[in-house]
Amino acid sequence: MIIGSIALAADHLAKWSGLGKAPFVAEDILALALKRSGRGRFGDQSFVTPLRNLLSAYDNEANLSIVGRLAARWDTLRSLGNLLRFDQEEERAPQIVQADIENPIFITGLPRSGTTFLHTLLSQDSNNRVPLVWQAIYPYPLQGGSDIRVEKVEKLLRSFLRLVPELRNLHPLSAVTPQECMDLTAQVFQSPRYSFTHSVPSYQTWLENAGQLEAYRFHKRFLQHLQYQSGAKRWILKSPEHIFSLDSVLQVYPDARFLFTHRDPRHVIASIAKLTELLRRPFCRVIDKRQIGRKAIEHWTHGANLLLEASDQSRLRDRIFHVDFHRLIRDPVGTVDAVYHKFGLEFTDETRLRISDSVAHTPRGGYGNNKYSGEEFGLNPDEIEHHFHDYMIHFDIKKDIFSCALGHGTVYAQSQAQV
Repeated sequence: MIIGSIALAADHLAKWSGLGKAPFVAEDILALALKRSGRGRFGDQSFVTPLRNLLSAYDNEANLSIVGRLAARWDTLRSLGNLLRFDQEEERAPQIVQADIENPIFITGLPRSGTTFLHTLLSQDSNNRVPLVWQAIYPYPLQGGSDIRVEKVEKLLRSFLRLVPELRNLHPLSAVTPQECMDLTAQVFQSPRYSFTHSVPSYQTWLENAGQLEAYRFHKRFLQHLQYQSGAKRWILKSPEHIFSLDSVLQVYPDARFLFTHRDPRHVIASIAKLTELLRRPFCRVIDKRQIGRKAIEHWTHGANLLLEASDQSRLRDRIFHVDFHRLIRDPVGTVDAVYHKFGLEFTDETRLRISDSVAHTPRGGYGNNKYSGEEFGLNPDEIEHHFHDYMIHFDIKKDIFSCALGHGTVYAQSQAQV
């Protein structure tokens, strides 16, 4: 709390003194990235328009704190630096982007429905490959000296958790855990990640209208760079947001397969609303909790409908395996066994043992007990059930034991693993 108080005081001082009021200028940031890299130009420049839209939303809508402005600038320059490094590596080794990404498996579904837990379980198979947090932030070693990327990212995460200590239980962070794909596409500034960490409605509207085909082309390019460094394996990729861009996924990865996770939406909406609030807290001066709740219902009602539509498409039916949250938590080994059987994969004794050990050594998927009120986000369980009625019926969604507390003036407690 002391760290949070210092950050708040610093923000008040910056606001009073006028520091941090200068707008983000894309040309200046691009020039600085080029200067730092020693390169003269970017290769593929399709990211420039998304960057301009994001920076405009930062200036006009996000109400960034001084921490938020510093973080946005750092994150933007880091991403641009990675793009320039990709250009450099591809000039040296053009075969990087000629490699195939074969038969990837994409985990998607409602957020907080077991996607991260399942991703972690599948990463225990030595034949599988997942992007790790440290690789998503720094896909290549930093220039000069020994490779300290893991240590550097752990330090960054510890600093962030000092600002939002409640996040430890709700969404554990570590440099060496699997990372979801929003952080890959964020590096070309075409990612829903920005709408979770900031209030940027104009950017989100632009993103939805523009589509994400270019983002997924870069997604593949990112994986090709990781694959070039350590060899080809079966990629396991995860993001609840994939459901909004399945056509783009299939255009880039025509042999993709999918795992759809399912859970009681009344739990899901409350949990994602709380996570959004915590992620925004260090960066934004004003947080509208009820607006977060409304947007969560709106966005994920659409997502649930897309899960329904995709499941009914004959072209996808044989490529989708449905994972029930409660079965996943109750029998993680059996769930993975069923996934492998569906897709004709070998479930070895070694993988079975590694998954069992992972579950034993990380109870509840590393998640703690969390208590908060759904009412703070304006959430009502009956309203949520109404919005998700077709989804719950179609997939025979079982009600979470704690969901009955949501919205009735009582504390809502999360149970078992979350994501």
